[in-house]
Amino acid sequence: MKSELRNASPSVVANVERSAPARESSDPATLPALLASQVRASGARIAMREKKFGIWQTYSWLEVSKLTRDLACGLSQAGVSRGDHVALIGGNRPRL
Repeated sequence: MKSELRNASPSVVANVERSAPARESSDPATLPALLASQVRASGARIAMREKKFGIWQTYSWLEVSKLTRDLACGLSQAGVSRGDHVALIGGNRPRL
């Protein structure tokens, strides 16, 4: 396990490890697999920045992974399932 994952919560690490099975190819086949691969490679490194009240806020790959999982769980709880189509409309913000 990468040193970046050492300080992550156990549930985040477990989810990252389960998200993408080991593959022969270096190119992940799905967006979740690509995100999991990026978290393993760069967990604590900055994934994105957002200016809030004039101060730059940073989000690590681990934080982006958790936000993504939270969104996926929320959509699932709302009744969205595999194969359904969803449109997200909003500004280009980390929370959207």
